[in-house]
Amino acid sequence: MGNPVVHFEIGGEDVERLIDFYGTVFEWNIIPLNDQLHIADPASDKGIEGHLFQTTKETDYTNLVIIYVEVDDIQASLEKAESLGGEILIQLQAIPGNASHFAMFRDPSGNRIGLLQPRL
Repeated sequence: MGNPVVHFEIGGEDVERLIDFYGTVFEWNIIPLNDQLHIADPASDKGIEGHLFQTTKETDYTNLVIIYVEVDDIQASLEKAESLGGEILIQLQAIPGNASHFAMFRDPSGNRIGLLQPRL
């Protein structure tokens, strides 16, 4: 069996507009964590939670969607992605206040893909 998508992020320059849009279209319960980051909870026993977040002009993107895939070995997955033409964007890092770790790469088409590993 393959690795599951376990998280998503949707970013844009107007996070309030994203909150209104996704909350209305999909009836998601959206909970603010701070001014820039919000939890998007599908309020269902199906689906996964994600984040809506504020982008800034200082980042190299203004709008994006990122999926996160759970893997058993982030480093091995990064190396495999890189060997197949991917570009590592964020090396393995601990998630503050959490037992999980993450990393991110760009696929050959330029899409950002996150990797999550529950525990090392």
